Amino acid sequence: MKHLSFLLLFISGLMLSSCRSEQPKISHVPFKADKEDRWGMIGTDGKVLFENEFQERPSAVMNGIFTVKNAEGLYEYYTAKAKPKPLNNKAYLSAGAFIEDIAPVVEPKQPISYIRKDGTTAFTLDKYQDKRIVFVVPFSEGLAGFKTQDERYGFIDTKGNVVIEPHFTSIHSFSEGLAVVEQADSTWIVINKKGEKQFDLPQNTTCSNFSDGLLACWKTSGNTLYTANVDFFLDTKGDKVLTVPDKVKVRWFNSFSHGYIPCYQEDKEKNVYYVGLMNKKGGIVIRPKYEVEYPYEIAEFQITDDNLLRVIDQDKMGLVDMEDNVVCPIEFSRLFPALHSRYAFAKQGNYWRIIDKRGGEKATAVEYAMIEDTPYSGYFESDWIDGEGFAQDLLKPLVAQGYGSIQIGDTVSRIAADHNMTARDCRRSWDKIMLPADKLNEYCDIRLAVTSTSDVVTPIVKSVRNYWWWESKTVGYKFNPNARVKQIAVIVQPRHSSGRNMPERLRNEVIRYMDSRFQRINDAQKEDQNNTATENDAKSPILYLATVNDTSVKLTVNSLGELMADDDEFVLMIEQAESAKPDKQK
Repeated sequence: MKHLSFLLLFISGLMLSSCRSEQPKISHVPFKADKEDRWGMIGTDGKVLFENEFQERPSAVMNGIFTVKNAEGLYEYYTAKAKPKPLNNKAYLSAGAFIEDIAPVVEPKQPISYIRKDGTTAFTLDKYQDKRIVFVVPFSEGLAGFKTQDERYGFIDTKGNVVIEPHFTSIHSFSEGLAVVEQADSTWIVINKKGEKQFDLPQNTTCSNFSDGLLACWKTSGNTLYTANVDFFLDTKGDKVLTVPDKVKVRWFNSFSHGYIPCYQEDKEKNVYYVGLMNKKGGIVIRPKYEVEYPYEIAEFQITDDNLLRVIDQDKMGLVDMEDNVVCPIEFSRLFPALHSRYAFAKQGNYWRIIDKRGGEKATAVEYAMIEDTPYSGYFESDWIDGEGFAQDLLKPLVAQGYGSIQIGDTVSRIAADHNMTARDCRRSWDKIMLPADKLNEYCDIRLAVTSTSDVVTPIVKSVRNYWWWESKTVGYKFNPNARVKQIAVIVQPRHSSGRNMPERLRNEVIRYMDSRFQRINDAQKEDQNNTATENDAKSPILYLATVNDTSVKLTVNSLGELMADDDEFVLMIEQAESAKPDKQK
């Protein structure tokens, strides 16, 4: 959800105005002259740079460089020239915009790096104080937020130096020299670029970023990112300077620019919203009259760098000035006013055209099938994993004949009670119970499935009279005292955001680690023992005989088999071993 709020603001602001002076300039956007063509690039001045060149849609051109996916689905950088040339010979899983003359990149199975505009590596973010750096956001005012594997956030400068220690549990990007951060005790404060606290934020309050000298705040209770409306605004000293008037509302994703902010009123009977404009004193300068159907459309109301307001009225877009005079007809289905340009990209019917912002006249006689405002990603995640560390975390709870507090032979009723599960909860479990998931580390969660020697619960049956006869009726359930643990399945649930092909890679790391320490015992895998993580491994169970505290235990790395779970999960099965022990322990 934190990612979502950042991305909405990042995407919607690329083509429009920003109070931040370092906003990278978009000079060209991808286009197609015809739907069947390949993609080309057209400038914000209407001049075509090149056309019919790329099969995949490129990003917009920022600071003279753009990205596009290759046939393998990886990103490559190109220079924005009539004949675009690769920036280097590398392809990336993630590739960011050049802000502060460097860009964040992630190569497959590698940590996050930054490259210069000549394609060379500026620095790599692998670890900080023995903690992996797993996540970064784009630079803002010379600083970029990052996250370590223990989910603590800090900031780096453009040389890769950590300038604000990762002590925070959540952060916002810097804006106007200040950033909103959450401390370990769940309180929110505002810090400067030295990491010094400037003031505390009110309790139970969520905030956006500073914009035009003001910080939008709203109450946390009962709100989500989809329903939150701003309650008040703070200045850069932490003083409340504006409370949103009762007659209008302000959405959390809108912000002040050039002294104004979009506001709205809701008509619950018609199920529509009317949008207008408010100044910093709470005065309504454009009454809420522009009609939209959905709340998210209010985000489209933005003020351009030349002080015009993009509006939507009944699914049509246009531009008005701060006195509500229409300067570009409200007749387009899409409208992207270009930053630092007199022109806008407008869609009418099935075609796009380039128009003058003031007047709406065509700037070129040519119409285009497609024009896209394609931004770069708003965050970047490391694709490097500590395979040995992951495997050690997974196997650390392994004990003689068990895993953690659960052992082979334990009564299932005791395990269920430890997890606040009643017999009724387990009535459909037959011979298995599935325990709640727990976080293992930054890569995945795990949950345990316990298989019993017999049915976990038995029904409580009583004879009840049914008119002229008696019949048996189930009136409750009780745990079977004879049901004991015979097998423990540790189901590994990789997090989808933690890297490409993560389920397969984590499984292979576990196999590699176990091959170095335990003996494989299934014949089908013996001949593959010197080549871990083979294609055969991915399809077949792999059995090991391990010794834990002088006790033999059989371990199986397997696909999920008969367990009900997702395809991208895998399981470590723990069972009692036969009396024979392995000849040797590696």
